[in-house]
Amino acid sequence: MTEELSKAQRWGQFKARFWSVIGSLLAFCFVFILGGIVVMRFVTDPNLSVPLAAILAIFSATVVYVLSMKKKSRYATCPSCSAPFSMVLVDRDEQLITAVPRQTVRVVSHSAKDGTPQYQHDTWVAEFYRVTDTVECDQCGEKFERKYNKEYGSGATSSTDW
Repeated sequence: MTEELSKAQRWGQFKARFWSVIGSLLAFCFVFILGGIVVMRFVTDPNLSVPLAAILAIFSATVVYVLSMKKKSRYATCPSCSAPFSMVLVDRDEQLITAVPRQTVRVVSHSAKDGTPQYQHDTWVAEFYRVTDTVECDQCGEKFERKYNKEYGSGATSSTDW
């Protein structure tokens, strides 16, 4: 990448790197703690188990960073001119496919006097949308459409029968 990147490309690259680093840090912490516990069960010498857990954590953080950057840059690279981080969202169209009422009922407690259960009712509407994103390449100007489904849960209410 020797050519100068535009402002939108730099911003896209920054976001991809930022979230990849966050994921790497989370992977490092998770593997260092859990890997350290597992390693200490098999290796009793702390001078060997802590560096071994650190090596495992660094390896996992590196793998998470590389895979995350590949995924994020794949969606941000233009299919026609292969310009990195050049895709800009131009338009988004969300069409409601269906709205399904949902409800959960759970026992909150039992009455102290007669032992009858008291229920909590949670209701909401799950809305399913067909989303069409129109993206444009910042370099060559070609437009592409990306379609996917998205679910929103809205209007959540909760009531308790006392």
